[in-house]
Amino acid sequence: MRYRATPEYREKIRQTKIGEKNHQVKLTKDQVISIRQEYEAALQDGYQKTATQYYLAKKYSVKRSTISDIVLRRTWKHI
Repeated sequence: MRYRATPEYREKIRQTKIGEKNHQVKLTKDQVISIRQEYEAALQDGYQKTATQYYLAKKYSVKRSTISDIVLRRTWKHI
């Protein structure tokens, strides 16, 4: 078995690429927390989910799908 195919190696790589450790990251931990808080507050105020996601995407200069993944905890799960 090749070294890179072992579960231990995959876990090591996953841990080194998580959150702000990823060299392609566009958001910080604080921004992710802020996005989640703003999103929840907007929903409680009666705003639509998609409209809120588009607003936050423009505010943070990312795509709407990125905001969706953050609030649904598909990405940045560790926060």
